[in-house]
Amino acid sequence: MKLHNKRPITQRLLLITAFAGLLFFAGLGAQGLHDPDETRYAEIAREMLESGNFIVPHLNYVPYLDKPPLLYWATSLALKVFGLNEFAARVVPALSGLLCVIAVYLFGCAMVGERAAFRAAIVLSTSAFFFALSRTLLTDMMLTLFVTLAIGFLYLSWERGRRWLVPAYIAMALGALTKGPEAVLLPAIPAGILVIKTKGIRGLTSLLSGWAILAFLAVWLPWHVAIYYVRPEFYTHFFLTENLGGFFQKGIHHAHPSYYTIGYLALGFVPWTLFLPAALWGVFSRRDSRRDVVLLCLAWAGAIVLIFSLSVSKLPTYILPALPPLALLVGMAVPDERVPPLPVRITTCLIGAAFCVSLVLVAVFVAPEVLRMTSEIRKLCVLTLCILVVLGVLLARSAGRTAFVLGACVIPATLTLVLLTHSPEFLEFRSPRTLASSVLARKDVTDVACFGQQHPNLSFYVRRRQIIVDCVPRIYRLGLSLQPQNDSFISSRKFMQKVKTHSGIYCVVRDKELKTFEERFGSHFRLVTVVPYGHLEYLFVNTAPADGEPANAKPLPDWELRDFLNAYGFHTKTPEPKKAAGLE
Repeated sequence: MKLHNKRPITQRLLLITAFAGLLFFAGLGAQGLHDPDETRYAEIAREMLESGNFIVPHLNYVPYLDKPPLLYWATSLALKVFGLNEFAARVVPALSGLLCVIAVYLFGCAMVGERAAFRAAIVLSTSAFFFALSRTLLTDMMLTLFVTLAIGFLYLSWERGRRWLVPAYIAMALGALTKGPEAVLLPAIPAGILVIKTKGIRGLTSLLSGWAILAFLAVWLPWHVAIYYVRPEFYTHFFLTENLGGFFQKGIHHAHPSYYTIGYLALGFVPWTLFLPAALWGVFSRRDSRRDVVLLCLAWAGAIVLIFSLSVSKLPTYILPALPPLALLVGMAVPDERVPPLPVRITTCLIGAAFCVSLVLVAVFVAPEVLRMTSEIRKLCVLTLCILVVLGVLLARSAGRTAFVLGACVIPATLTLVLLTHSPEFLEFRSPRTLASSVLARKDVTDVACFGQQHPNLSFYVRRRQIIVDCVPRIYRLGLSLQPQNDSFISSRKFMQKVKTHSGIYCVVRDKELKTFEERFGSHFRLVTVVPYGHLEYLFVNTAPADGEPANAKPLPDWELRDFLNAYGFHTKTPEPKKAAGLE
């Protein structure tokens, strides 16, 4: 499909860029980084800058081999340019979201026409999960960008020639460096289905090209060779444990039932979920050249839903790459001003009602601690629920521009204004920024420690190693088995020895561990502040070094890190694995 008039495309591209850029970048650094993911990825990027080691990612100064490094590299560059702050940490997902919206518009112009592509870009930028995750430091937005680019270029190769395979393969290689092999699988399935439907099974050879494969290897291979030389354990852990284990192994972390993915897809596409029945009726009621595009979009979204529904390990963010094809489907349907038939409108009403009921059930049974935290949070939930009810009614009655404008303007404007101006407590929910600021305000800091489990990650904010007492969290166990000579993870007995010989040690204790902490270390510490962090976190500082054990102290446990890790199946190694010069 050729684009004859480029002037409206340029004008609307500028409009889309300004609209989505405002949504994704406005107030980007207003809220603190959230635990556990944002603080983790930001700290890995900060440690890369500090150490100069861009081959092996490190978290709290131990190897972290759960993900490939592209997000860390890009975030390190942003931190270098903009400084060590929240805005810099979130620039990469915000820019990825903006580029993804632009890609949907440009590819959509070739697929479905300029006007439908424009509406699809607006739909995508205002859908709930896309809006939220473009402002959150996670790997999913970068992965979504590269999957979208790969499928768009594969579509162009199907329509216009094999020369478009090279950028498609480069996009898949960048996606694989962002999150893993799913960046190749997710574009390959819908493209393969489209080719088989139109050209037959033998047509699959049109998706292969020697130059494209060389381009993929040129992007993907160098880091994998380097990591194999320095840390060959990456392959066993990442491909077998994280990927295959997460897909097949029962009892894995983030295990959820199969319907979990579909539910979060409906939630993530709000407010346009309520419009999907009318959109599907609109695109299927036509008999035009866009039928192949409809097939591609359905296969694109369907492959993502199917793969992650079959996977044992699931997270809500996994469905993000399915939102661009759904946006294209809605964009195709919106220009049709015909009112859909009564069954479609009834279905839309039922979906809207079921969704609103689900929100209430989630608020009451899944996250009651959020509703109890502040009155501002309760007002936010009630306001959002009311808006969704009103939109549900309007969307059920209209398949045209009224619902489109309401969905595109009301939802993002309301969420942005409420979250950024009227609910400061919500901004710091599950963020260690307030806690870290209490530490940074003092000049006598020598060490920062956390006692017990589920500790907040303060390292990015305090710019130093964080001591963890009496706990080795799951994410650190592999790294510590490779680098067991590490003094960041210590027992209570060793921590007591440190407390007796140094002052200015600040220790964070959550409310559930408070009694145990006071029994063991109470006479050596005084309370500094208490901060709400989902639960309460207590910040203590040790007094001047004291002699003798507190009289009421329990016997302190004594364990060696090697024994602890061996009990979990992580066998420590001596000597250290071979190193490349300048990489460790």
